[in-house]
Amino acid sequence: GMGSGGVTHIVGYDPEEHDADEVIEEEERLEKSGEEIEKTFLRTIGVKEMNVVDDEDGGGDIDNKMNDEGGTSGVKTVKKKMALVHWWYFPSSYDEWLPAKDVAGETETEPPKFPKGVAVVGCKFVRDVEKFNEWGVESDYAIMEYERKLAIF
Repeated sequence: GMGSGGVTHIVGYDPEEHDADEVIEEEERLEKSGEEIEKTFLRTIGVKEMNVVDDEDGGGDIDNKMNDEGGTSGVKTVKKKMALVHWWYFPSSYDEWLPAKDVAGETETEPPKFPKGVAVVGCKFVRDVEKFNEWGVESDYAIMEYERKLAIF
């Protein structure tokens, strides 16, 4: 392992993916227009049965209003398989529970690991930390094939 004071992050300019011109242009456009960033599904972190409020359209809000007797405050709940979804380029605080049937893909409890224990991330990581005022998930910004792109290793 690496001792304290070791390098934990390397930020590299990645013009092929995270720092492509169109990515940066889109960020600037959204910032000017104040539009919501579109969320892109990246992976399912976990799936579990939960009590959700039964609504007619088949959606469902997770019921956090359980009272001491284990009943609910006059709200009908049903057991539903819910999936915890991580959105690409959004911090973990944006992860959300959605009905599992609406979520595609395998469950990956662990984000992909970085070789050598150093997170090699695109510059977008830094831009998004500033944007969300919150630390992002490094693997969202991993520079693929960084040995080829960055002359640092």
